[in-house]
Amino acid sequence: MLKDYANRSVQTAVALVNTYDLAAGDDRLGGRDDTAELLRGLGWEGVDALSAADQSRLSNWRHQLRSVFETDDAATAIDILNRNLKEVGSAPRLTNHDGEWHWHYTRQGAPLRERVIATTAVALLSAIADGALARMRVCSADDCHRVFVDLSRPGTRRFCEPTGCANRAHVRAFRTRAKGGQTVVSN
Repeated sequence: MLKDYANRSVQTAVALVNTYDLAAGDDRLGGRDDTAELLRGLGWEGVDALSAADQSRLSNWRHQLRSVFETDDAATAIDILNRNLKEVGSAPRLTNHDGEWHWHYTRQGAPLRERVIATTAVALLSAIADGALARMRVCSADDCHRVFVDLSRPGTRRFCEPTGCANRAHVRAFRTRAKGGQTVVSN
């Protein structure tokens, strides 16, 4: 079950959200080239035809996706995702063009933005239907606002990166305890 949430569509949702640093206001999805590079790196096809409209809509989509990761209310997350599926005119269909059966969620020839939105929305809706909304999180580190999907077996991960954010939080907690405070941080 957990490996299903590590698929390209879920990772695309996470990567899109994480292109905007809330704390610094840094936007790594500033133009078509940045967006094309991100999507190409995630295995999306047709990124060379990325339009300004695609880039603009995907930039907006990542902010809506952040809302999905920030809420613990399934109805709110589902509403956001379903509304966007409707907006892009999602039309699920089963295909077999690569030698195995798989789903496409937009009409044939749909613009890249519609394919990315529909596919990431369906992947996150599937995760929510499987009870995984609680595994879709924002990093607990005070200085980090990145999102992630907790793929650990117990589902108790709190930080986006065990070697980055988790280590910094543990060092801070240790120093606080050493000074006489009692801050405790668990991974």
